[in-house]
Amino acid sequence: MILLSAHGGGTGGVSRSSRAGMMAGDRLNEITAHARALLASGRGRELMLMPGWWYVISAESFVDRMTEMPDILELAPQVRCPVLYLRGDQEGADNYPAEAFQARAGGPCEVQIVPNCDHFYVGREAAVIERVTAWLARTLPGAG
Repeated sequence: MILLSAHGGGTGGVSRSSRAGMMAGDRLNEITAHARALLASGRGRELMLMPGWWYVISAESFVDRMTEMPDILELAPQVRCPVLYLRGDQEGADNYPAEAFQARAGGPCEVQIVPNCDHFYVGREAAVIERVTAWLARTLPGAG
């Protein structure tokens, strides 16, 4: 399994992302109340702009992210296959918990932090490709 900048998920994921300035940013309580009000009025598919996110989200999707998203750290012990967890050095370990996942993983897990790299791997695409293909070659040597 290859995890590229995989966020931690779980019921605290939106809160963690917002504290880091993403998703709802410093307006989490306001946006959560608005989303829940839209749901209660039958308008859950209405789109909302998020101050710290790069696209819109529906009210029902926003609430779903807060209540239903799996927690990858809780699931880590069940993952027994080899894992490469890759993250850019400009991404916080609180939101992208590579090392914590590795400590809990039920099988081998290699963590690689790409230097000078943001969440979108801008300008670092070749480094990411090189790391992923090298890991695949080591992990699946007979796969070609």
